[in-house]
Amino acid sequence: MVKETIFWLFGYRRCDYCYEFSNSGWCDNEGWWYCEECQMNCVMDVWSEDPVPAESWLQFGSRKVRQLPGVAASQLFTCGCELVKLSGQVGWMGGHLLVYTSGAAFRLARSKMLSTGGQTEEEREKALADFDEPWVVVVVGGSFVPGDPVEVCCKSGKGWRGIVKSKKPEGTYTVEDEWKEIHTVSGEHLKVDSWTAPAL
Repeated sequence: MVKETIFWLFGYRRCDYCYEFSNSGWCDNEGWWYCEECQMNCVMDVWSEDPVPAESWLQFGSRKVRQLPGVAASQLFTCGCELVKLSGQVGWMGGHLLVYTSGAAFRLARSKMLSTGGQTEEEREKALADFDEPWVVVVVGGSFVPGDPVEVCCKSGKGWRGIVKSKKPEGTYTVEDEWKEIHTVSGEHLKVDSWTAPAL
């Protein structure tokens, strides 16, 4: 069918008598198209006085065998066209899938980069403003951690300032004073340094 369509586009038609393709021929009164050679043979047979011999089975078989390569080529051409059409459709769908998935991945990455973590612009500005304000050090329950500025109160009333270096299991702290000397002090004698803490 495909081969006939292609030949028809170039002006060739299949003869209804010999089944060969030709670009010269005529239609008879009943609408059957015959190639020029078959038309001429038919006219010659009409005016001939010799009877037309009937086609033998051997001639019929040989004619069909001669047509076999053409039929096989036509079928192979049809299969090739269908294969090209199918691969084109698969490529088209694959291209659409690739474009869709790459677009979805791009949109996801862009939304992750531009996302504000569910915060509005006003909440973000307020959170950033909190970092600009002075901080307040809060000590809960008289517990200190290394790096806290403390004031050591002695029984004599004279105290000194230092920084907590570590906490020992028995409730005492290792404190470094202003002259870099290490002292072991009970937690009862420590309080937050009221001069250094506001500066932090």
